[in-house]
Amino acid sequence: MMYKKLSCIALLASLLIVSCQKDQMLPLSDVEVKMHTPKSFSNDKVKMKTATVTITNVETGSQKIRKIKNLGVPFLKVEDGTYNLQLDGILEVTTADLDKSKVVKEVGVRGMKQNVKVEGGRLTLDLDLYVYNINADLIFSEIYFTGSLNVDGTAYSEDKFFEIYNNSERDLYADDLCIAETEFQTDIVLSDLKVDERDKYTAVSKVYRVGGNGKQFLLKPGESFLIVDRAINHKTINSNSLDLTKANFEWYDISTTDEDTPGVPNMQKMTDTPVEKWSPNDKGQKSFILFRRKAETTDVFMKAAAYSYIYTYTENGVKSEINRDAWRIQNSSIIDAVECSPKGQFNWKTLSSQLDIKYFSLSMDDNNRYGHSIRRKVAFIANERPYLIDSDNSSTDFIESSSPSPGIIEGN
Repeated sequence: MMYKKLSCIALLASLLIVSCQKDQMLPLSDVEVKMHTPKSFSNDKVKMKTATVTITNVETGSQKIRKIKNLGVPFLKVEDGTYNLQLDGILEVTTADLDKSKVVKEVGVRGMKQNVKVEGGRLTLDLDLYVYNINADLIFSEIYFTGSLNVDGTAYSEDKFFEIYNNSERDLYADDLCIAETEFQTDIVLSDLKVDERDKYTAVSKVYRVGGNGKQFLLKPGESFLIVDRAINHKTINSNSLDLTKANFEWYDISTTDEDTPGVPNMQKMTDTPVEKWSPNDKGQKSFILFRRKAETTDVFMKAAAYSYIYTYTENGVKSEINRDAWRIQNSSIIDAVECSPKGQFNWKTLSSQLDIKYFSLSMDDNNRYGHSIRRKVAFIANERPYLIDSDNSSTDFIESSSPSPGIIEGN
């Protein structure tokens, strides 16, 4: 019996020795993370407000999490192995708008590295940060307001479209979403504008709303939908145009000139204007916003959102006061805004700098602008799903595309 006890003790001792040796076979390494802020902020003052760095062992699933509050170089001590690293944070960005006024905004950022081999005692990891909004919503991913040219060189305007993208990580619904075109133009300054409320409201001339019961038109993260004038294959009419048969909604105006496509839901027209059929401004003089509005009749909306303004018009040295009526949308309710301007013709901001710090302008003018869209840049791709840049600065968030791609969200 004594022999058996001694054997058991010897066996346990040997197992402990092997276990200790195994532990000693897992050396530790320091991971140094060098953060690089987005290039679009290269001329701005940037500081980190808060961030969380998570490093996950691919093989074991174990994690280490570290909170940081500056753009210094954090160190993480981990066992040698293969890791995924992710940073989610908030930057405070101080920039200047077009009037050289200081604008301070909080911008979400994310950085990721996957399957990083850690060994040898120390690893320096360069981590590019991309604009990422944790509270992201529906945003414009592509806007095609120019239309195309017919083969004879005349303008074809019925193939314009807006693509709306779920840039979040949660299910969202298109129900109640409204799209609007601004009343004011960026190339025309309204002198002595009275009732100037641009810091609180956005003046609009056209508004269309998606219907639904509140949870009818589901958009999963990374999905998009198309809003078009006419949901047809325009190539059968104009070989330079687009196939929009996969559109989800039409803005349809009951008139003698607009045609309704069967089977495609129509948006509710919220504003009634003398112009029967809406065709978004094809020169980029006007801008576009997205917001939500619960179901209501057109008359109720027009009364609730009514806005009147006065400006001074001068011709041949003679000044006249001009009275105009439009509608206004509270800036606080706007979930996305894109300010546009014709090339070399920008004169003033029609949107608050809190909605869009600057503006986007197509590089082409005159007939060369046709067939060009503006497309939001891709910040990064994770799990085969694009995350789009949304820093509220259209001059850096968008690129120009000579190949509009309705229904396709692609890297650029």
